[in-house]
Amino acid sequence: MIKSWNIRNFKSIAEESKLEFSPLTIFVGANSSGKSTIIQSLLIAIQTMQSQVQARSVVLNGHIVRLGSFEDIVSNFDKNGDITIGFEIEPNFFSKEYPGLIYSRRYFRSNIEEVNKIFYEFSFSSHGISSDKTELLQLQPKLKYCNLQLEWNDEKGAKKEVIKITRSKEDVKARIANLGFHENVRMPLPTSALEYEIETDENVNFASELYYRYPKTGELVGCYFRHFIPYLYCIFYDVVAEQADYLVRYLVQPGINSYRYGGQEVDGNLRFGNNLQDFINQKISEILTDAPNWESHQVKVTELNRYAAKLKKKFDWKDLRTFMEHCPPAVKADLSEWAKANEEKIKSLYREDKVPNPQLTSLPLSNNADTACDFLYNFFHSQVKYLGPLRDEPKPIYPIAGNIDPFEIGFKGENTAAVLDLHKDLLIQYVKSSDFLENNLEIKPVETKLLDAVSDWLIFMGVGIKIKTDDKGKFGHELKINTVDSSEMHDLTHVGVGVSQILPILVQALIAEPGSTLIFEQPELHLNPRVQTRLADFFLSMSYIGKQCIIETHSEYLINRLRQRAAVLKGDEVADKVIIYFVEKKGGKSKYSPIKMNSYGKFDHWPEGFFDEAEKLAAETLRAALKKKEDR
Repeated sequence: MIKSWNIRNFKSIAEESKLEFSPLTIFVGANSSGKSTIIQSLLIAIQTMQSQVQARSVVLNGHIVRLGSFEDIVSNFDKNGDITIGFEIEPNFFSKEYPGLIYSRRYFRSNIEEVNKIFYEFSFSSHGISSDKTELLQLQPKLKYCNLQLEWNDEKGAKKEVIKITRSKEDVKARIANLGFHENVRMPLPTSALEYEIETDENVNFASELYYRYPKTGELVGCYFRHFIPYLYCIFYDVVAEQADYLVRYLVQPGINSYRYGGQEVDGNLRFGNNLQDFINQKISEILTDAPNWESHQVKVTELNRYAAKLKKKFDWKDLRTFMEHCPPAVKADLSEWAKANEEKIKSLYREDKVPNPQLTSLPLSNNADTACDFLYNFFHSQVKYLGPLRDEPKPIYPIAGNIDPFEIGFKGENTAAVLDLHKDLLIQYVKSSDFLENNLEIKPVETKLLDAVSDWLIFMGVGIKIKTDDKGKFGHELKINTVDSSEMHDLTHVGVGVSQILPILVQALIAEPGSTLIFEQPELHLNPRVQTRLADFFLSMSYIGKQCIIETHSEYLINRLRQRAAVLKGDEVADKVIIYFVEKKGGKSKYSPIKMNSYGKFDHWPEGFFDEAEKLAAETLRAALKKKEDR
């Protein structure tokens, strides 16, 4: 669940605004006050993650929303600044709050439950370095900065990891040269990672199960991204220095695993200069001189002498390993202490006759950081659903849409008929509409078929009794409904437009996976007051089955229904699930005022302009009526 959303310098949000989100988060306010601005910032993240071009840091113009250029969306109060978006996500919020829920489709790794909280912040801008094309950056802005913070618990208690990455002030060519690569050399990996620098690495860890693969002398010099999410570290190392380090570690701990990185394998590629050969052979001679002292270990001294003779004649890495493998434990311990004491000398002797060989390799983030980033990517790619304010018009038959996700109804609900027909027998968890009857104080999720759940809520809202879908082959899908005042089945062109407006909302919300975040803009459009009122019950029911709803609305009926539910249901059950933001614009800047209700449905404050027109109009009508009566 999204716990909070931060945004700065985006459209009318000039100053940093941090908004706490609840399972049911609602934005209300006047037109052009900034409600849609928050929604658009969410849509940027969604359409960016759904883009196939992962090199694009941020996608401003995509399949969901078209925002123009960076200049069009940056705040007028700081045209030269960056746009910053941040969010805190609690991956296991609903699994903790509702342990009985069934998560049937997993889009992320199972060990995400180990992570308690993920905070991620990134900024982007159209201002690059001198070699960047300004015109292109206006349409394809670059990531400027990102900050990943995650918290988890292990057997030792609470843990935290922080990764900060900034866009380098040097261009890639300059960084390549500074790392020691020759001009025009063919790089072993894409150099896009060198556009970024790890700002701080004191908290950066590597995946423990892959530790043996990492160049121990390596340096974090960059990062590969999937859009604005870190994906892989870029490590710079010198092959010669790494081989020298590996040699010492092998002498200290014989039998250590060999490993491969960047196409280079350490084991089998070690070459020894004359001075290093003499230095190691001298130690071996000392060992063999003490041979009588360890005959009790049943070691064949003659066999060791034979390997030692080979090393003196032609020093070879394979023969050195064979010699080490046949040494008794006491001798290995002696060699280990000798290597520790002479570590720097051994490394220096190994490097002295070799030319530096710089290389780049890519390595995963730490276990939890890698899991968290993978979760963030898949969360925005697949777990956040959006339904726009203008739903698809009613049709007798809904044409086939090619290449759609079988669970995606479309941003206008255009695939609702196909999705409902395909999954009508899918077992889902939902809250029965009867749980929201006035005298019922307990809400409990149950399992049923998708089509039955949709029908249940259609009946409760008073727009239909029975719904039927049919696959018409190449023509598409037919959707018919039996309305309250008719026993005949009709397609949606022959019933009220409200059915075609409410149906996508029901299908999208009910079929979504627990843990999903659902975004609805003006869901009340074309719906009568009764349906708007009961729509509040439906959105509230989503919070009981592990689904978060973020809603932009002008519906006073929806808000008042939530107040009534807070008073009817026991304790703070509703108050804890709902937060309302009243949005207003002052001096060209949007301001978001949180409004909480208590267990009696009372708001903690009532901002001016917050659904007060009805009260004002009623008061004016009463005064006018009294005056008119007095004048008679």
